[in-house]
Amino acid sequence: MPALIFTAEVLEQAREAPEPPTPLLLQWAGASGDAGERLREQLERAAALVPEEQRARVLGPLSLRSTDDQVRTAAGGLLLAKTLSELGWSVLYEPTIGTQTPDLLVRKNGAEYVVEVRRVLGRYEIDTRSFLVVQRALSAIRTKTPLHLVHLDVDGAASLKRFAAHVAEVLAGPIPAGVHRFSSPGVNIAYSIEPTELEEPGPAVFSWQPPMIYGDDADLVEAAINEKLRAYKQPIIVALDLVGVAGGFDAVRDAFYGARPIVEPIDLTGTGRAGNARLGPMQNGMLVGRDRNAQRARERLIAVLPFSWGIGRSTEAFEVSAQLLANPATEPPHAFPEFAPIPRFLFSERQAADTIMMRWEPPADPTSWSHVP
Repeated sequence: MPALIFTAEVLEQAREAPEPPTPLLLQWAGASGDAGERLREQLERAAALVPEEQRARVLGPLSLRSTDDQVRTAAGGLLLAKTLSELGWSVLYEPTIGTQTPDLLVRKNGAEYVVEVRRVLGRYEIDTRSFLVVQRALSAIRTKTPLHLVHLDVDGAASLKRFAAHVAEVLAGPIPAGVHRFSSPGVNIAYSIEPTELEEPGPAVFSWQPPMIYGDDADLVEAAINEKLRAYKQPIIVALDLVGVAGGFDAVRDAFYGARPIVEPIDLTGTGRAGNARLGPMQNGMLVGRDRNAQRARERLIAVLPFSWGIGRSTEAFEVSAQLLANPATEPPHAFPEFAPIPRFLFSERQAADTIMMRWEPPADPTSWSHVP
């Protein structure tokens, strides 16, 4: 069938697009090698599953008129739907339920769930995007003495025109030594310039020193889940498309159930060690508390379905990785057998009014599961 996303027009524009990186859809269209071909193939196959009468609406964000965020979000939803379809689910796209149109309605073996997809942009991705935005802003400048970016803090809505003019002025004069800083509304950049000239003029940015990232992005995950729960009154599964999230799937578990602290026993008797350090129970997850967010999570959140996709790190295959984390506050607890073989973190037993034991099903390492479409 004819291409639905990477049409002849899009492929031609990708061939003619200038460097540095162009809008995301053109990057994907122009990506060379097997990895680029696999990505385009999978997205086209996912798009082909959308009923013809719905394609204009569902595939609309996958166009050159859309922002990179809209393109990435739409692609994640399509690939999740394709994965569920290949695991035996019947998938309805953007069904009308009351006055709302959630992303997916999935059915299998008598089970039915409303699934809302939410992209989570982690700090790794935010920092990388800032670097690409600066590259693009300086694309007209060619120099033999490029910049090394030491610090980068750029608001997504900020203008970089003044920074581009500043760089052009600096490179036109004597090359300054040391680290220099530029600030304008929403923009704070520190850079140095290598005094050794290149043989030929090249891009204005030579390298970038990414910041050290500590902890995980559990706070961003929680905010994404709460956003969906505020919008939907009925019980839903929130599917999280993880993009550059520090901590990955662990960050989702930390947000949902609470992080597991390290317990270090202390001997107060002076007779010797009190025992070995160990991981304690999960604490302070988003289900705990009396505020409205916690109440909504307990009442409306059936489960969280974090997923990621792309070319696998250890293989050259296109992969979709996923887990399903059940809400232990749901009565009665769900076993979710329909989602097999996706690893599921499930209610196991209630030990006390505020203590619930959970288990992985299947018990194998859940981080190792992925689906090759």
